Amino acid sequence: MSKTSLIRRSIALLLVTVIIAVAVEVLNSMDSEKREAEIHNQYTSNKLQTLVNDNTTEVKDTDEVDMPDSDLSGEEETINVEEESTISPDGLSVRTNEGARIYKDVDPDKPMIALSFDDGPNKKSTEKILAALEKYNARATFFVVGKSEKYTPLYRRIVEEGHSIGMHSYSHRYSEIYQDVESFGQDMKRLQQLIYDKTGVISNIYRFPGGSSNTVSKVDMGELIAYLGGQGITYYDWNVSSHDADNNNGELIVDDIVESVTGNIQTRDNSIVLMHDANDKRLTVEALPIIIEKLQAMDHVEILPISEDTAKIQHTTLEEN
Repeated sequence: MSKTSLIRRSIALLLVTVIIAVAVEVLNSMDSEKREAEIHNQYTSNKLQTLVNDNTTEVKDTDEVDMPDSDLSGEEETINVEEESTISPDGLSVRTNEGARIYKDVDPDKPMIALSFDDGPNKKSTEKILAALEKYNARATFFVVGKSEKYTPLYRRIVEEGHSIGMHSYSHRYSEIYQDVESFGQDMKRLQQLIYDKTGVISNIYRFPGGSSNTVSKVDMGELIAYLGGQGITYYDWNVSSHDADNNNGELIVDDIVESVTGNIQTRDNSIVLMHDANDKRLTVEALPIIIEKLQAMDHVEILPISEDTAKIQHTTLEEN
C-alpha cells in the first residue's frame, strides 16, 4: 500500500472518529433533556404546593438531572485559601461579590428579585444569557455544575461580569450525590475546587439538585443541610419557578415562561427565580430580555444577585428534620 493511500486511510478513520464522537454527544444531550423533562413532570404534580416560611410563599418544584458533558476525570485537590489574596473574610471572593456590591446603596425596603440559572455553563445558552444580562445591566446568580476545560471561559466570564457563582453539584447525578453524606461531600468539594481553579473564587452558596425538598435523596436531607452548614455554605432554593424545564410535550412557549416569572412576583417581599441554562434553553434565552424589561419597569423592585445579604429561601430547614 502506498504512502498516499495510508495517509488517506488515516484521515478517513480520523473523520469517522470525530463524527461518531459528535453524534454521541448530541444523543447524550437529547437523552439528558428528555430525562430532565421526565423528572419535572414526575414530581410537579405532587410537589407543587405552597409553603409559608418567613412570610414568603415558596413553591416546590424539581430540578434537572445528569449533565452529559460533565468532566468526571481528575483527582480531587485541596483548596489553599492562603494563596488567594482576593478571598474576603466571609469566604467569598471580592470578585464574586462585585455584582452585589454595585447595589449596596439600593433602598432596603424594596423587594429583591434574584434571577438564578441552574445546570450551566453551556455555550448555546449561557453565552446568550450573559449577553442579555449585560445589555440590561442586570446581575444574576449561576448555580453551575462540573464541566470540561472548554467551558473555562464561561466560568470566568460569569465572575468577571459581576454575577454570583454558586454550586449545583459536580456530576448532577442524583444516584451518586444523594447516596450518602460522604458521596455528597466529595462531589461538592470537587465542584468548589473546580470553581476556585477556574475563577479564583471559593463559592459558598449551593443549590441542591431537585431542591432541598427533593424526594430522591437516599440520605436524610437534614444531614446534608447540616453538612453544608459545617462547611460554611448556605443553600438557596426558590419561590418562583419559570417552568422552563416543563416542556415534555413541546407546547411551552416564551409567554408561558414570562408569565410564570412576572405574573405575581409583586406579591412577594423577596423572590428567587429558578431558570436553567443547560443544553439549548432557547425559550429561556428568548424570554429573558422580556422578563428583565418587565421587572425593571416595576419601580418598587431591585434585581440583585444572591449574596451574603440575600434573604434565605429554603424549602426544607434543619428545624423541619
